Amino acid sequence: MVGSTTVSVALFIILLNINGAMSCPSMCSCGSNSDVDCDFRSLTVIPSGIPAETVTLDLDHNSITSLPTEAFSSLTRLKNLYLNNNAISVISFGAFRGLKSLEKLYLDYNNITALSSDSFNDLSSLQYLYLHNNTISTLPSGIFSALNLLTYLYLYNNNITTLSSDAFNGLSSLQYLDLYNNKISTLPSGIFSGLNSLTNLQLQSNEITAVAKLANLPQLTYLNLHYNCITSLQDGVFERLTKLSTLHLQNACIENISPSAFQGLTNLRYLYLTNNINLTMLPTTLFNEVGNLTNLQLQFNALTSLASNQFSRLSHLTHLYLHKNDITTLSSDTFSGLSSLQYLHLDNNTISTLPSGIFSGLNSLTHLHLFNNNITTLSSGTFNDLSSLRYLYLYNNKISTLPSGVFSGLNSESLKRLDLYNNDITTLSSEAFNGLSSLLYLYLYNNKISTLPSGIFSGLDSLKRLNLYNNDITTLSSDSFNGLSSLQYLHLHNNTISTLPSGIFSGLNSLRQLHLQNNEITAVSKLANLPQLTDLNLNYNCITSLQDGVFEGLTKLSSLYLQNNCIENISPSAFRGLTNLRYLDLTNNKLPALPTAVFDDIKTGSNIHLFLQNNPWVCDCRLRGLRQWVEDNRETINIYLYGLTCQTPQVYAGLDFMDISEENMTCTSPEFSELIRWVDVDAGNTVELTCTATGVPEPNVFG
Repeated sequence: MVGSTTVSVALFIILLNINGAMSCPSMCSCGSNSDVDCDFRSLTVIPSGIPAETVTLDLDHNSITSLPTEAFSSLTRLKNLYLNNNAISVISFGAFRGLKSLEKLYLDYNNITALSSDSFNDLSSLQYLYLHNNTISTLPSGIFSALNLLTYLYLYNNNITTLSSDAFNGLSSLQYLDLYNNKISTLPSGIFSGLNSLTNLQLQSNEITAVAKLANLPQLTYLNLHYNCITSLQDGVFERLTKLSTLHLQNACIENISPSAFQGLTNLRYLYLTNNINLTMLPTTLFNEVGNLTNLQLQFNALTSLASNQFSRLSHLTHLYLHKNDITTLSSDTFSGLSSLQYLHLDNNTISTLPSGIFSGLNSLTHLHLFNNNITTLSSGTFNDLSSLRYLYLYNNKISTLPSGVFSGLNSESLKRLDLYNNDITTLSSEAFNGLSSLLYLYLYNNKISTLPSGIFSGLDSLKRLNLYNNDITTLSSDSFNGLSSLQYLHLHNNTISTLPSGIFSGLNSLRQLHLQNNEITAVSKLANLPQLTDLNLNYNCITSLQDGVFEGLTKLSSLYLQNNCIENISPSAFRGLTNLRYLDLTNNKLPALPTAVFDDIKTGSNIHLFLQNNPWVCDCRLRGLRQWVEDNRETINIYLYGLTCQTPQVYAGLDFMDISEENMTCTSPEFSELIRWVDVDAGNTVELTCTATGVPEPNVFG
């Protein structure tokens, strides 16, 4: 009996499985968890034979054009229905009848142009409805009235032009409503009444021209109205949105804001009013009732001025964006009360003066952006009270001088970066940077500085990068860079420096890159010990020779740039000690020859790059050694042979010296012609004796 019972149970299970398999439509696949997958099957109609116990039915990405009446009436357990990415244009009356358990309905990316008022009447359990990316133009009155459990409604990217006042009636559970990118021009009075659970309302990218006082939405935290054509905001328009924390009003054509427009928004944290290009002024009391605001964005407007105490009630504000306006003047108390402010953006305006005390009380400020203005002077004490400031951007102004103590109000432990490039600075006080002991980056390039006062950088012992290129610096004193023990990058190129005083770089023990190109340097004496220097750029100067051991204190040097100088002679030990050199550029100089001993300390290897082209090589016996060295090392060193042409002797002019055999690189002893051995001359008269000598190399004749 036991054995017979076991066989019967097993047979029953097998029959169940067979029946389940048989009930699945042939063009679909059915899973064990009551999922039926019919997506991407080129279906034009809903297949028959879908199992009654189906929970998830996936029909997306097909070519279904219509939904007939009672298309799914047998699927009483269905919870998830995917009909997105089809070509549905018709939803028949009662198409969703019987779907009492349905929670998610996807109808997005179809061709739906119209919906009937009873399209969704039978979907009493529906929580998510996706209707976006169709061509719906109208929402019938009460269309969603039966969906009292709906929490998410997506209607974006349609052609909706008008909304009736009861379009969203019955949606008492709705939390998220997305109407983005339609053609809505008017919001009827009371349209959102009853949406007591709504937290997020997306209305951006429509054609809304006015916003009347919005209904009481007690749970709304996020409202997006940007990219509309609202011209004005009236008093109290948002006052019933007591929990609102984020309000987007950018790109909304706003020209006028009433003083109490933001009345009642006591929980507002983020306010975006950017890109309203006709907004020229703000009422003095506009922000009085939004005291919990932390982020205020007013950039890309046409504001010309800011009232005294404009932001005085915003004690929690951390970010204030005012860049890209037309602000010309500021009063000393414009920013009073902003004790929590960390980021202040005033760049890209036309501010010419910073009044005394303008930043008083901003002791939490870490970033101050003042670049791209018309500031001409900075007074001592301008930055007093900015004890937390880390980044100060003053570039692209018209500042001409930096007086003593101009940055004295800044905490020596805070400021990390100071940008002063692209100004008209001609003079620096020797105490201009006093107290900035934590400064890491100082940018002074593209100014008109001619002199660096002695010890000007002596207190900047944390500085890592100093950019002084594109100035008018002519001379440097031996202590110009004293105290810069942490400096890693020094840029002095594009000045008119002619001399490097002895010991000028002494103490720069952390220096990695030194840029001296495009100056008027004529000689380089033995450089100081720079144990970390890897890159030295001396291109485009007037150096004529390199003496023995000139670089021997640069033990980590890997790249040495000497192109476009006037170098005629390099001593055999000029590169002594450069055992780590990997890149040497001597192109476009006046070298007639080069002793091979200069390469004695350079290790050969595939990562060595040597540039010698465009020099006036004299291809005689003096070049034999270089030719042989190139021949011996061309497999292990990247020697760039193009342009290694002979200038003399005339017979080899224009030829690559590697194409001339070593035997043909000869020298001949001098021979004299037109030599006058005897001449008679009367006492008291002058006689001129001439002679001509020839040879390779060409001999010099001395009288």
